[in-house]
Amino acid sequence: MTGRGARLVVAVAGLAWGAAALAAFAPLMPEGLAAACAPGLVLRELLAGLALAALLLGPALTADEPGRPAEDHAGLLAGLAAAPAAVALAASGGISPAGLLPAAALLIACDLAASSWLRLDPAGARGVLWAAAAAALLAGVPVAAYGLAEFAGWEGAAG
Repeated sequence: MTGRGARLVVAVAGLAWGAAALAAFAPLMPEGLAAACAPGLVLRELLAGLALAALLLGPALTADEPGRPAEDHAGLLAGLAAAPAAVALAASGGISPAGLLPAAALLIACDLAASSWLRLDPAGARGVLWAAAAAALLAGVPVAAYGLAEFAGWEGAAG
């Protein structure tokens, strides 16, 4: 783990616990703000942020760092550091912790993709291409998930 990667892990964990605290204190806020800070909404935003950290932020911060190993898993470690806050948000929002497994699989896939890119492009010279491909991948994930759910005939596919 490099210094930048460790700082990323600490920052993401702090943001995750901040999000959990925000959702916990939502009943004390004015009505409109409390609705925006509902645990289910905050959890979705947290999971999207973790996917971005694993896929884009981790590689962007560590690509040119001296002493970085061939593969750097700072994004995945940041996701693991935020996992307790995500489980707490899920529990307070009435979601089973097992409901977080698809998000965990997505985080692992994002980390594997980012680690593979860092191995293939150690200097980060093609970072703009990687960012564009990663953004396209993240944009296509909900569409692919809906298509698979609709094809399989799962209840709640539209949700």
